[in-house]
Amino acid sequence: MIHVRSLAISLMLLLTSSCFGMVFDNRFLPLMQRAWIAPDDGRSHLSTNLFAVTASNAYNKFGDQVPLPEIFGPFDLGLLAKAMVQLNYQEPIKSEWQGAIIPWVLQGKLQGQGLDVEWQKAFNCYVSLGGSFMLLRLNSWYEFLLDEKDDNFTMRRGLKHGDAEELEELRRSILQKLGFCGDHSHERGIGDIDLYLRFGNYWEYELKFRSIQAGGRLGILIPTAKPRNIHYPASIPFGGDRHWGIYGAIDAIFELKEDWKVGIYLRANKRFSRVSCQRVPICCEPDNFGALQADVNVRPGVTVVASPFVSFECLRDGFGIRGYYTLTKHWRDKWNLHRSSSTSDLKELCNRTAWGSDYFSINVFYDFGKVKPDRIVYPILTFCWDIPSNVLIANTVAKTNRISLGVEVAF
Repeated sequence: MIHVRSLAISLMLLLTSSCFGMVFDNRFLPLMQRAWIAPDDGRSHLSTNLFAVTASNAYNKFGDQVPLPEIFGPFDLGLLAKAMVQLNYQEPIKSEWQGAIIPWVLQGKLQGQGLDVEWQKAFNCYVSLGGSFMLLRLNSWYEFLLDEKDDNFTMRRGLKHGDAEELEELRRSILQKLGFCGDHSHERGIGDIDLYLRFGNYWEYELKFRSIQAGGRLGILIPTAKPRNIHYPASIPFGGDRHWGIYGAIDAIFELKEDWKVGIYLRANKRFSRVSCQRVPICCEPDNFGALQADVNVRPGVTVVASPFVSFECLRDGFGIRGYYTLTKHWRDKWNLHRSSSTSDLKELCNRTAWGSDYFSINVFYDFGKVKPDRIVYPILTFCWDIPSNVLIANTVAKTNRISLGVEVAF
């Protein structure tokens, strides 16, 4: 009877307090979930973090660093005008500029602040129920600068007095006709719901280790996060763009000697297909500037995560430090136009949906339970910095830094 009551209470807490989610399959936001390193044998915990994210650069498909707005390629007004003509719009460019490359330099930035919470309740030595949530406020914007030094344009046409102003008006007119509403996106909302069931155990003095914590989890991703707004090129989805998903994960933590631990977290996500209105490029324009708006059946690829880490606890009193390396690989999505007469080739677009990221994370913490080990509750103060890098596979991904300050409680 006690176990039934405990399960009911835990479900209520999970659905009311942990009803959002932190997920890996987002190329713009490093929302990384890690294995819980429990003090002693504590399996139940509650952790909350205030965090901030910022990015002004990205890695393109070749792994080169570019301004954030050029994550899907450079912006060419000539290509966008050509796409409009193929969609039966009137030719927007005057005759002497038709067929020319009209390049622009795009600068931009994303900045956001949020709160994430993770909760896990252990019912016995083997089974736990958990979840996580995120609240986020995000600003992102693009700035367009005419690239007058680009030889592809100036050598063939040459800018005369007043041409720059005319091209700026032309750019605004073309984007407005294609349904774009602005260069700035200001959004706030929640992330995807992440619920999971974990099976694991804790062993002492096994296989020449002081202790071993290991387990696996099965989870579901419920799409409550804000999707990308296709009318704002700078808009960023807060989660999986309204796709349901499932995932499996395993974690293992080995205590080599007292307060020295190593471990690994492995995870695979799979989102399910859905039909949604998306931007589709016609003439190789960047994906978020696609000229065609159409219903597309999107079948997301698999996302795989590997995150090894080391932990040095109680270096002085309750002070400790952890280091993580997180590698994320997302395989290409499959896009199919849904009830559309367009003959647009989506092969290149699908290729650009694949991405990868590398992150190093530094976590500094202070565990009050180490100072007063007789306490039942163990509050832990933490500070973490997630640093993007390009060690192995970073490509077509935002170079977003994330810092967080939080409190963890084990019970």
